[in-house]
Amino acid sequence: MSARTAAWLAWSLVCLSALGNALALLLGLSRINPVADAPPIAAGEALQYVTQLSYAVVGALIASRRPKNPIGWIFCALGILSALVSLTYEYAVYGLLTNSHSLAGAAAVGWLSQWIWAPTVGLWALSMLLFPSGELPSRRWRWVSWSVMGASALVVAPVLLMWPLRGPVLLEASGAIPGAGSLNMVVDIAVAILLASVLPPAASLIVRYRGAHGEERQQLKWLAYAAVLVLLVWTGISILEFLDVPLTVGIAGVAFALVLPAIPIAAAVAILRYRLYDIDLIIRRTLVYGALTATLAGVYLAGIVSLQAVLRAFTGQGSSLAVVATTLGIAALFRPLRRRIQRGIDHRFFRRKYDAARTLQAYSAHLRDEVDLEILNGKLIGVVKETVQPAHVSLWLRPPEHRT
Repeated sequence: MSARTAAWLAWSLVCLSALGNALALLLGLSRINPVADAPPIAAGEALQYVTQLSYAVVGALIASRRPKNPIGWIFCALGILSALVSLTYEYAVYGLLTNSHSLAGAAAVGWLSQWIWAPTVGLWALSMLLFPSGELPSRRWRWVSWSVMGASALVVAPVLLMWPLRGPVLLEASGAIPGAGSLNMVVDIAVAILLASVLPPAASLIVRYRGAHGEERQQLKWLAYAAVLVLLVWTGISILEFLDVPLTVGIAGVAFALVLPAIPIAAAVAILRYRLYDIDLIIRRTLVYGALTATLAGVYLAGIVSLQAVLRAFTGQGSSLAVVATTLGIAALFRPLRRRIQRGIDHRFFRRKYDAARTLQAYSAHLRDEVDLEILNGKLIGVVKETVQPAHVSLWLRPPEHRT
């Protein structure tokens, strides 16, 4: 396939994905009478359509520039299938629940929405298995790719047998589907197998990273960074749900919609090699400012609680003075705390950069006090060797000019 044909096909798939997401959004916004598990569409759910479209767009970028790399086409397929998952669900909800019997074939489309999501999980796992080169880590990993696709088929097969139950019952069921009998247990087992089948592809990334060097290691760092970012957001949302914080559902929808595109974007940067070697700087800054934000938030909350307790003890009531004082304290702490956290993270995770900075700092202090040029030359060569680590160092000095 030529690059021009690949680009035309890939961007055509983007248009189809955009159309499917737009129709799903319109149907979701038209839920006038929410019933059962079909509440009005929320901001997070609406942003989800943008996330789904991002996979198709990133896939088109990769496929049009690297048509032989299957990851671009996998992302395009993910964009199309994700749009179909949303569109079939919204179509069925509107045609069976919101405005009954208003859309033709709503029952069949509802049945379709119950199993079309399974191949997306398989494609997700396959993209991890092939990243970044588009090839398996070795021929021994073939069985993993076949097992992933087989696990997807295991989910689809029992749902196909639920054809006689098509209708509102499939959409209204929050757990076991009434009338499905033992098929419910088969579906649960199949879903568990499908989720377990994602683990070997995830492990393949670790195997690749351990044997990778240079550019491939940087590519894997990009994907790992995006995956950890998503994991941290998921962990934070889980903590909020455990603490029963209000508006957690809305926060979760918006947060996931904003952070999930990080995975395809990171994959595109890695495969297209755009600013590939900036990942170390991005990871460093994320660690510094993430730790700084968490620390300042903890100090802020602890300061407000403690100051409010002190003020109540003396005045018998709370005061906005606690908020003002804590805010001023946070502003004063920002710069010194950032420097301390950055030194700690560099010392722990970026030792070479940390040692280089310490060496340059020590040389600068020595430079202020030393007047012997020969000693300074030797120190300078030593600093360059220690920080830059070149294969060879030569120092050439311009001879002093003699004025007559």
